[in-house]
Amino acid sequence: MPTRQWSIKFPNLAIASDAETLELDGLTSPLRQNPPIAMPQFRRWADLPPDLLCRIGDILDLKCYASARGACTAWRCALAPPSPSLLVVLDDNRYRPSAASLPTQRSFELKPILSGGRCVGSSNGWLALSICLYGGHNMFSLFSPISGTEILLPPLIYESRWVSKLVFAPNPAKDDFVAAAICDIDRLAYVTAGARRKVPPGSVGPDLNAPATVEPLLSESNLPFDPDNSFAPPYNTVSVFTSAKNLVFCEGNLYQIWRNASCTVTLQLPGGGHRRVSENEVLVLRYYPRRQPCWDAVTDLGGYSVFVGRNNAVSMYAEGIPGLKGNCVYWIGGSGRDQGMVFDMETGRSTPCHPVAGVVPGLPKSTICWFFLSDMVNNCNINGGRRVYQTRARVRAERAQDAEE
Repeated sequence: MPTRQWSIKFPNLAIASDAETLELDGLTSPLRQNPPIAMPQFRRWADLPPDLLCRIGDILDLKCYASARGACTAWRCALAPPSPSLLVVLDDNRYRPSAASLPTQRSFELKPILSGGRCVGSSNGWLALSICLYGGHNMFSLFSPISGTEILLPPLIYESRWVSKLVFAPNPAKDDFVAAAICDIDRLAYVTAGARRKVPPGSVGPDLNAPATVEPLLSESNLPFDPDNSFAPPYNTVSVFTSAKNLVFCEGNLYQIWRNASCTVTLQLPGGGHRRVSENEVLVLRYYPRRQPCWDAVTDLGGYSVFVGRNNAVSMYAEGIPGLKGNCVYWIGGSGRDQGMVFDMETGRSTPCHPVAGVVPGLPKSTICWFFLSDMVNNCNINGGRRVYQTRARVRAERAQDAEE
């Protein structure tokens, strides 16, 4: 009986080609050719659809959300920046804050604050807290509401029970921090890591800090202070009736932000005439070092906006950022309960910030401060922004203009 011989060769494999055939009993017939199976191309993480990224971002906490934005340029463009945010607490749970983000229109839950804590400062994702103890004494600490890390500060050397503001260096650690506190209205105390008490500048002792040197911010030619030589009329008179004042740097320039935090007043000007200052009216003055007077009001910030309050004053380019508007002053206050407000320099009016998704409307709540993960906001934190730092040519041009004026 004849023996049949089989020889099978497979297509699309390295050991056979499409042109090879199936041989049977010496007869040759062409094998039907199939196209090669196309393997799906590997897609990079950066190529994920933006809408999918946004859905994922909606369920992330603040720390993970910020980390996701730092993964690559594509993710950074797809996910809106979380800052600026309003640090908000509900009246029925005052020690569990949330960060209500204006650009993302959502609220991020944060770590709870110690019972009795009062915010007296905020910078680079940290809070400065004054905690009321038994007997009317206060304890001060630096607290990260993102990680829950807390750094206890030495007690005040002053007997003052009121600290209006506490500022501190970025990225504090338990063995490396610098903080300064304004006690009452006219005293300053500072502390560094290793000291056991906060001390006034110039104090020396075995358990105190090394002596501090306090330098004037402006040149000695502007001292002693004289409103008539410092502010252009009528702001030399208005300065007395604006109790809320902040300094802020914006694009290399120094600005003062004034707000009438009391009530509407009509001022009699020295040279005749009147000037009405409305309740919560905001004024923005720029520093011109080569002019006299050296401070004068301006009507815009070149597309930037500033954020003032218990937090360190921050400026950022706001044009094109979701939920923000350029040439505005964002502040906290208003009639009755504190809330986020925005002053439009073009219209001269302040209006409440729009409600943020995630914050239940109608529930009594208080706004503590503006909350930034980083106080150094520049064009790498936003989409389509412009550089924060001026070029040398621009600086020279502005100096020449100041000299001519």
